[in-house]
Order: sequence, then C-alpha cells, then structure tokens
Amino acid sequence: MKIAIPAIPQSAIRSLLPIGNHGGLITVGYVVLALIAIAAIYLAAGQPSVTQAELAIATALP
Repeated sequence: MKIAIPAIPQSAIRSLLPIGNHGGLITVGYVVLALIAIAAIYLAAGQPSVTQAELAIATALP
C-alpha cells in the first residue's frame, strides 16, 4: 500500500522574512568574532595571573 504525500509548493517553503543573499556578511561577522577571540586570548596570555591550564581551557572552549 502506497501513501500519497502531497507536493509542497516551493513558495510555501521560503521564509517570510526578506533575508536575501547575505552569506558574505555572515562570514565577515564570524571572521570578526574570531579575531576578537584571538585578541582576547593573546591579551589574557600576557597577564601574570593566568596559568597555562586556564589559557588552554580558554583556547579549547571559546
């Protein structure tokens, strides 16, 4: 016995928000956040109260 599955029109799948093509902007945002994280780790590594274990944890678990 076959079960008939109605086809969903393509217009019903699309989002209602006008997102458009913003893949490049999203990628730039992730790169900026990564650079901020790298700078924070670099600055934290220079502090005398930061142990190597804390730096390793901050690097592995951003």
